Amino acid sequence: MKLFQPPSEVSLVRLLSQRLVMTAVVAIVLQIGITAVRSYFDEIDLNTNYIKYEVRLIAAAYDSAQARRVPVSQWLPQRYVGTAGKSYGFRIIGADGRVLADHNGAMLAALSPWRFPNSDAQDFWFRRLDGTAWMNVAGGVHFERPTGEMWVEVVTFGDPAGAHVGIFARELVADVWMPMIALIALMLGVAILTVRSALAPLVHAAHKADTLAVLERNERLDVERLPREAASLAAAINRLLDRVAELVTSQRQFLARAAHELRTPLSIMLLELGRSEGPRVERLQADVGVMSDMVDRLLTLAKLESSGKPEFSDVDLAQFATGISMSMADWAMQTGHRIEVRANGSKVIRADKFALREAIRNLVENAIKHTPAGAKIEVEIGPGARIAVDDAGTGIDEADHAKLLEPFARGSTKAEGSGLGLAIVAQAVALHHAELKISRSHLGGARFEIIFPEDEK
Repeated sequence: MKLFQPPSEVSLVRLLSQRLVMTAVVAIVLQIGITAVRSYFDEIDLNTNYIKYEVRLIAAAYDSAQARRVPVSQWLPQRYVGTAGKSYGFRIIGADGRVLADHNGAMLAALSPWRFPNSDAQDFWFRRLDGTAWMNVAGGVHFERPTGEMWVEVVTFGDPAGAHVGIFARELVADVWMPMIALIALMLGVAILTVRSALAPLVHAAHKADTLAVLERNERLDVERLPREAASLAAAINRLLDRVAELVTSQRQFLARAAHELRTPLSIMLLELGRSEGPRVERLQADVGVMSDMVDRLLTLAKLESSGKPEFSDVDLAQFATGISMSMADWAMQTGHRIEVRANGSKVIRADKFALREAIRNLVENAIKHTPAGAKIEVEIGPGARIAVDDAGTGIDEADHAKLLEPFARGSTKAEGSGLGLAIVAQAVALHHAELKISRSHLGGARFEIIFPEDEK
């Protein structure tokens, strides 16, 4: 019996993360639109940003040129010296009012409010030169530097080189991308941690639900540790399990009572038929014997199915399986079969002796009934917590493996049987949380292998 396996669908954490990312993308698009309107179509805001960025560019370029001792023409931005140079101008003024560097500085001298020496003008000035023309603007910024104060002024007429586009892009990065990336990363991290911590009790409940014994009413999902929404679902599952337990118990009680009531009359019939002779009596006796065997197996299956909690104890698997197999050797010899037992080491497991005995007995009996006379049957125990029964019959089609484990299912052979033997094996295996494998035997027939969980010891 295989325990809980996660489904293949997308997890809630991934689904929530995807939706948060989609929401963040929409928010970024909206923020870009808002910033675009404010920074690009609001000309005053765009002009102000242009002045601030441009004076910093000129100041940085001037400092770099001074450090490298190169002429002004080598550090100026290309738009100041190219064909568009007449549309741009700048002026750098030192603390003593001396012009340190300039380009089209005469235009700025006429526009600047700063007067030197001892100017007490503001640290920033800005002026639109033409109310109808795009990007006709002048302005200046005062810098405090380790080497002394510096005033930088710039002017442009229409910005034909498109410097404002780069400034607009930098504004988007500063106002949208940088804060949004940090927000998205923080939001995703918090969401993932929150969802995982909130779902941890639910995942634990799912694992527990997969191992719950339906008939054991004190084994139910714990709703105390679950969030309110999940607790409602868990409570509903508990109620459903109670109803299922009632139905299963009623059905199994009916089956057990019916089998029990049939057992005594059938035994009496066999006794009475044993006192008579004749071919018809022998056929009737055989039929009643089959019915009696079916009733016994129904009682065994009902007992296994109604066992909410198996009575586990330490069992030496090799010694236990060898004893059961050899006890059936005489019966096997009567049908011309030979049982060979091979133990590969000794392994102590936690097992219900009744369920384990029925599983081994039915596997060996199944091999005897469904193989021709004279066939060899091998019972192999180990290595580890496993037992396998191989026969030299015709084998079992892979498509019939699951069907043969159902009650009253019959294989393709014509051997007599109730169709309950493998169902008993499957139920015993499930009680031990073990695994039953059906495959082709090296003898040419079928191989049934029970693998017990190692951690059950």
